[in-house]
Amino acid sequence: TGRVEPSSSSHIIVFTMVNLEHTYFLTSVILGLYIPIASPCGTNYGKGPPCKIPFKLSGQIYFSCTTKRTSPEEGVVAKCPTNVDEETLEASKKDSDWGVCHTDCPMRQYKDNSVLRSDLSNLSSSFPDLATTFSIGQSVLGQNLLGVRLTAGAGKERGLLKPMVRLIANMHGNEVTGREMLTHLATVLVKGMGRDQRITKIMETT
Repeated sequence: TGRVEPSSSSHIIVFTMVNLEHTYFLTSVILGLYIPIASPCGTNYGKGPPCKIPFKLSGQIYFSCTTKRTSPEEGVVAKCPTNVDEETLEASKKDSDWGVCHTDCPMRQYKDNSVLRSDLSNLSSSFPDLATTFSIGQSVLGQNLLGVRLTAGAGKERGLLKPMVRLIANMHGNEVTGREMLTHLATVLVKGMGRDQRITKIMETT
């Protein structure tokens, strides 16, 4: 609810998650093949080997860089592994197999409206059983306000009494952090399906 403030960056992201049927599985994961979450991003100012994302660290799955592999001397530095187990996704514990994330890694820079729309559209077209996009209208400056519905069986009719959660970000044009978080969350939920037990449960029951 509310009026969208006139700003060239006005863009609302709406996520509606509904539960349907437990029918979608990632064949590539079942076969044990490692598939990166996006185009490989670089390490060490783009001069080092590419990051391996997603990855697991002590069993917890990550879809972006982490600060948990930095030393007190380094301070708060975002790092990613360059070597992971292709079957379990567990990252190497060797310091030499970790690098400082470059700006092309997930959540390392802000995206404009065209990139955000492209990312959500590509997510929907690549995983139509898990994500479908829709529009809730336009901002006062004519920007398309795009949303995405996330669930196992996203293209089918929602069953009665199934839980639904709606998350809205970037109500005003100068509140850009929220939309970055939710667009990344969409990628995490869709590409984490079948890879992480908690994410799979969320997608299958909500």
